[in-house]
Amino acid sequence: MKLGFSYHGIHDGMNPNSLQDIPDGHRYGRPLFMEEVLKRGHELVCLQKRREDKHYVSKQGYTAKACDDLDAPWLPNDLDVIFMEWRWSTWKNDKTHPQHDPKRYEPDLDRQRALLARYHGKIPIVVWDTDLKITAQDERDWPELVIADPSFKTNRLTRDRVFVPFWTDWEKLMESTSYPYNYGYIGNRYARDPEFEEFYYKPAQFLREFGRQTLMHGNWLQQSPERGDPADLIKAARHVAFGHRMGFRDSMRLMSTFLCTTHVSKPKYYELGFVSPRYLEALAVGCPALVPAGFLKPDILGSEWTVTDVNDVIAKVIQLSRMSSEERQRIVAVQREHMRSCSWGFDVKHAVDVLEDTAGIVSTIPCGTYGCTVPKKRHAIMCNQCTAEYREDPDAFK
Repeated sequence: MKLGFSYHGIHDGMNPNSLQDIPDGHRYGRPLFMEEVLKRGHELVCLQKRREDKHYVSKQGYTAKACDDLDAPWLPNDLDVIFMEWRWSTWKNDKTHPQHDPKRYEPDLDRQRALLARYHGKIPIVVWDTDLKITAQDERDWPELVIADPSFKTNRLTRDRVFVPFWTDWEKLMESTSYPYNYGYIGNRYARDPEFEEFYYKPAQFLREFGRQTLMHGNWLQQSPERGDPADLIKAARHVAFGHRMGFRDSMRLMSTFLCTTHVSKPKYYELGFVSPRYLEALAVGCPALVPAGFLKPDILGSEWTVTDVNDVIAKVIQLSRMSSEERQRIVAVQREHMRSCSWGFDVKHAVDVLEDTAGIVSTIPCGTYGCTVPKKRHAIMCNQCTAEYREDPDAFK
């Protein structure tokens, strides 16, 4: 198939790139997705303006084509399907936003509107709502979109969604530090202040007295209309060391020095079971992680690593600090297996399977339900026949 890929970020993986200081939460998984698409023999066309110096070249030597001139009068006429990371209105990309700054304009939203106007209703479009920003009005405006999101309990508004979690290839990115002294967080400050207070700011004072530093890197020291003066944050959380955003490789190297991290989220993300890329990144660099008890699946990394409050965090960090490097890596291995046992195993192959199904590529995978041999869609749990029978009598499938 010929796949159009619309995203606004970096696809350059662990290599240096020209624009590192950007809020791009999917830098880890995007190259894995592109590798899987190209490995299967499909053609890949990048539909947003590139944010790095060069076109993507896969490990097999294939190059992803790009339509990076936003003023070009043409777009490909022979695409089979589009995979679109959903963009929404912000003060940077929306010229009608009351706080819009023309000097910091970004073209992702205008490009998305152009793509939808050009292709909606003509070819299948799978929209991946990675920040749960699609509204009911968006769904009504674009009724033929296939909507996917990375929540265990997908964010249904006016119609059903496909579960497409963030993904990994389960390969290790780098070795962890043998003697870590940092409890830390890699990510940005958006709508999670109570969670940061409970799981980072409060533990920081005690952990510093114990000889462990709390580090938080992201947009914490940047001024913008969305956040207050960083000076106020520094005064309020004076035992935390805040740092700027980093390139992907440097941020992963820093995470590999952490004793552990806690996966905090917005309240809505907890409720829906939204699993961010940070879960997968931590495992890839050998960093143990803690999960707040309010998360939909608090035992996703094992019940031993669920935390309810500041005291739990302190106790777990101290427990980990007293372990050897080998013991901590055994914990990471167990946490990895817990995640792999979840739906779809967070494998990059699932995302490409969904697109192949949507594009009409025939699947020969047998259903397998009680020995059923009827082919099922790649991203489905059962074939259509078994699904209908299950809906009729769920108890028969227990």
